[in-house]
Amino acid sequence: MTIPRALARKLVMKFSARQFFPKEDDAIAALIDAFQKYPRTKEQAQQVAEDLESEDGCPTVASIRRVSFSTREKTWKREMITCPRCGGTGFVERTFQRKGLPGVEHAAAGTCVAPCSCRAPADEALAYVSDELGGGV
Repeated sequence: MTIPRALARKLVMKFSARQFFPKEDDAIAALIDAFQKYPRTKEQAQQVAEDLESEDGCPTVASIRRVSFSTREKTWKREMITCPRCGGTGFVERTFQRKGLPGVEHAAAGTCVAPCSCRAPADEALAYVSDELGGGV
C-alpha cells in the first residue's frame, strides 16, 4: 500500500525552507517517491514527517526510509503485544477434524500451531526487507 502522491508531495514541501533542500526536480521527486514507498499508511507518513522535523536540514531518502522502518516496527510490536488471539506470541493453536474416506468409519482429529493473523505485518516486513536486500534475507 502506498500513500497518495499529493500527500507525499505536501509532506516533502514542508521541508522546502530547510537547508540543503534539493533544487533539482529529480531530487525532489526522489523524496516524494520515498514518502510514497516507505510509510504504508497516511498516519505513518505523517508520523515520519513529524519525527523528521526534529532533524537539522532537509531529510534524505535514507532518513525517510530509516524513520519509516522504525515507525512501522513500533506499530507491529504494539499490534502483536496487544493481540487477544495469541497474547503476543504470534501463533495460535488450531483444532482440526478430517472425515474418513467413504466407507471408512474413523476420522482423524488433532491440533496444530498456525501463525496468528497479527503476524501478517511482521511477515510483510521480512518480505519487504528481503526484496530491498535482493532476496538475501
